[in-house]
Amino acid sequence: MSFDLNNSPHIAIIGGGLCGCLTALELAEAGFNIVLIEARDTLMKEASWVTEGKIHLGYVYAADPSFETARNMLDGAFSFFDLVERWIPGALEELISDPFDYANLKESQLSDAQIAQHFERVDREIGKRLQKGGNYLGNIECAGSIKRNKATESIYFTTPERSIDSKGLAHCLQKAVMKSPNINLIYKTEVTEIRLEQDGWLIQSNRAVVAKAKALINCAWRSRKALDTSAGFLLQKNWFNRFKVGVNFYDVEAEIISLIHPLTCMLGPFGDVVPYKNGRL
Repeated sequence: MSFDLNNSPHIAIIGGGLCGCLTALELAEAGFNIVLIEARDTLMKEASWVTEGKIHLGYVYAADPSFETARNMLDGAFSFFDLVERWIPGALEELISDPFDYANLKESQLSDAQIAQHFERVDREIGKRLQKGGNYLGNIECAGSIKRNKATESIYFTTPERSIDSKGLAHCLQKAVMKSPNINLIYKTEVTEIRLEQDGWLIQSNRAVVAKAKALINCAWRSRKALDTSAGFLLQKNWFNRFKVGVNFYDVEAEIISLIHPLTCMLGPFGDVVPYKNGRL
C-alpha cells in the first residue's frame, strides 16, 4: 500500500513474523498508530512459517550447564498462550500437536545419566510454575516427563512438550493483523538502513525512504544485526543465526498421522518428527 511520509505513525515495526505481528497487535490495541514493514508479499512467511513450532519447555537444552537456556525457554513457553490466544480466540486448540517423546541416541553428546538429571531439573521448574498458576498452552496437562522402557539402546521419555502448527498459526495471525484499523502494512520492502534524526526514525530500502516514525522496533530476523549496526547499536555479545533444514509432507492420510508420534532425538545433529492434525508431517 502507499504510505504518507508526512503523516508519520507513532511506531514503525520491521519484520512481519511472529514477534512483529504480536508486537503490532499489542501496540495497536493500546492506541498507537503502527506501520508494519515486511520483506515478503505477506506476513509470517519466513522463520515463523517454516519452523516446527515447538513450544519448548527446555528439555532439549541439556548441554547448557548453567540451565539459563532451559529457564528462558520455560519462561517463553508459559507466556505463549496468553500472548497469542487473545488475538485468535479458540484457534490454538486445533493447532496443538500430541506430546513429544524424547530419545537420547547412543551417538548423543551427553550420557543417559546426564540427560535424566537434566529432565528431572526441568520437571522441577515446571512444577514451580504450575504451583504459581502458570499456564502452558491453555488446558494442556503439564505434569513433567515420564521415563519409558523401550526395546532400544536409548533412554526414552514422554514429556508434556507440544508443537503448534506454524502454518495454521500464520494464517490466523495474518487475519488478526489485517483486521486492525491501527496497523498499516507495507509489503515487499526489504529494509536496508535505519537512522535516528531530530524528528524521529527514518527507515530506508536501497537508499529510498519508505517510512518515518517517532519510535522503531526491529523485529527482523536475518537482517536484525545489520540494521541495529546501521543505527549505531553495536552488539556487546556474540551473535549467530541458527539455520535448520526441514522436510514437510502435506495431506498425509489421517490413519498414517495417527500412527506417528512427535519425537525429538538428542543430543546432536538429529532433529524432530512432528505430525499435525491437519495432515502436515
